Amino acid sequence: MLESKKQIIFLTYGLLILMIVGPWIFNGNSGEKIPLIIEESSIGYYQTNTCEFSMGDILKENLFNREVEYLPDLNSKMKCHGRINGVDSSPEEIKVYIGTNLNIDLIIQSMTWLIFLTLIPKTKKKNFGMSRKIIPVGAVILFYVHMNGERFYYEVFSREFDLALSINNFFILSIMASTFFISIIFQDLIQDRFYNLINYFPYIFLIIGAYNSYNLNFFLLILSIFGIVAIIERKVNIKFTSIYVCLSSIVLITFEGSNKLFDVDKLKGFSNSSETISSIVFWIVAFYLITSGIVFVINENLPHIDLKLIRYNFLMAGCAVFIMGIISSISPFINFMSYYYFGLNKLGMNTLQSVKGNTWRGIGASAEALGEFYAFCIIFTIITSYFYKHKITRTELLLICLNIAALYRTNNAAAVISGLALGVLYLLDFKVQKLKNKLLILFLLVLTTVLSFVQITDFNYEYASRSLLYEGMAITKIDTELGSNEIGKNAIDNSNFGEILLLDTSKISSSLLFVTKFYTETSDIKYIPNPVALVSAISVPINRSQKWGVFFGKYNPTVSEFLFGYGPQQINRYYLNFNTKINTGLVLPHSSVLSYLVFFGITGVLVFLFYILYLLYRHRENRVYCLLSIFFLLNLVKSDSVLYLQSFTLMVFVVNFYKINKVVKGDKDE
Repeated sequence: MLESKKQIIFLTYGLLILMIVGPWIFNGNSGEKIPLIIEESSIGYYQTNTCEFSMGDILKENLFNREVEYLPDLNSKMKCHGRINGVDSSPEEIKVYIGTNLNIDLIIQSMTWLIFLTLIPKTKKKNFGMSRKIIPVGAVILFYVHMNGERFYYEVFSREFDLALSINNFFILSIMASTFFISIIFQDLIQDRFYNLINYFPYIFLIIGAYNSYNLNFFLLILSIFGIVAIIERKVNIKFTSIYVCLSSIVLITFEGSNKLFDVDKLKGFSNSSETISSIVFWIVAFYLITSGIVFVINENLPHIDLKLIRYNFLMAGCAVFIMGIISSISPFINFMSYYYFGLNKLGMNTLQSVKGNTWRGIGASAEALGEFYAFCIIFTIITSYFYKHKITRTELLLICLNIAALYRTNNAAAVISGLALGVLYLLDFKVQKLKNKLLILFLLVLTTVLSFVQITDFNYEYASRSLLYEGMAITKIDTELGSNEIGKNAIDNSNFGEILLLDTSKISSSLLFVTKFYTETSDIKYIPNPVALVSAISVPINRSQKWGVFFGKYNPTVSEFLFGYGPQQINRYYLNFNTKINTGLVLPHSSVLSYLVFFGITGVLVFLFYILYLLYRHRENRVYCLLSIFFLLNLVKSDSVLYLQSFTLMVFVVNFYKINKVVKGDKDE
């Protein structure tokens, strides 16, 4: 009986894997045409014979061809999925476009990630109760509302896109049916593994879950499902819900739609591409559901937390991301396969060389976000091993070394410095007893660091205090109104902001206009630096002067939008609604604080800040929680990592870690 069960499982996995890889391997030509080595001389041959050869066909001749780059072609018919749908030459390499299709992507990628979920060891069964009937319907409704709201995104590349609810519309019926059955399979699969989810969640940094053809993420749907369960079981935070509903209501009341399409690029799956009422409703609901879903999973998993296992999985996930980045950079074919099956936001790097000689992101979308993750893996392991008396094993020591190597490649100085700062805070807390001595030593350390930096870099405060305003004005379209002096420099070049304010200020964003007036018109107080000058001066050594200057140059909110934001994941309105010299590509705020200012306004940012400070004060005796939270807060100022679902999940995990500490320490710290 046992042997028969194993055979059934083996056969099932075999059929699933065959279904997943089949379209790439067995979808080739009939043998009438022969695949050639892809090079300059054969480009015309492949351009003539589009949709003829599968990847399996061309790999026979091009498996080790390093001169090509495989890219997904979203604008493909179903019959061309997995086939070569175009070849173009570029100065760097030959670009080979592989056909992909909306309907097939949904099935193949979802089934792949469901198979990955089966690798999580089983625990006792979670009873979803009445949620079982609601979850599939809720998933279908969410999916439909999303596609309806972001129809402009899909109409760009999908020839068959049609959302009409008709029995003759097989396009939308197939998507809804696939979503329905995938959610049912997920329910049956996860109920035996639910209480192990937190122990294995670090692997979402390896399996990103972004669909190739959708501006959606597999884990966003999963967490939304858990959010629905939390609502049904009445296990949501009432205070959070009340505040969120109030802020969201104001956003919806003041919302003005447009037909502008935002290229989500590497934010695919966790950012809105459109400005329609349906899209903003979807992201408001989705953000609430995934936040509630993460907290629900943490709360329900508390009795089953295995801190040693979480620690080990963090290190393993960090190493796996690093190693897969190396492997993907060696082979163009593996690079494409890792992009597709891991659900990457964008293709991984196809070289081991760093970008501009300093950063290397591997398969990640952001070197900065990955650097934070690697640093967190190291810090989490060291802190928990000390405070909970969990000895670091030889295997973990090796994994730490690999994570250090990965952190070094990302060149995330902020993550390294904040980690060292935690070490200083720890030593002060435990080795120095009197509070006044702690403050004195901390002040001297900060003063020494600042003076050393000024000495080494020849830091010029006068220049640094105006650099942020200069960068903001530099991208503002006011050049034509500015005269030049005898050496060809205008008011921007000379940082003469008072002269600029005399011009037509309608061309200057409301935020840049405000900080410029505050800088030029506010009377200075002796020994107290101007707040704008201080922020600008700080931005220079942390390499954020230009990035934050661009943010203020583009951020043009009304009073209501400044107070309450544009809505969650609404980068598009910030980026496209005010015309500057930078209106193409993807230029992010480069600060999670500024990103959340865009999403939730100053009200939302202050509520979040006060909540974190409240938790830190309430759990101030919980050293692990405080240190991890401080590390994350320091990095949120400089990094926009929470724009990625994985980093956002990690942030919510850290914010709620005091609950895990209570379980591990048996309430001793409370």
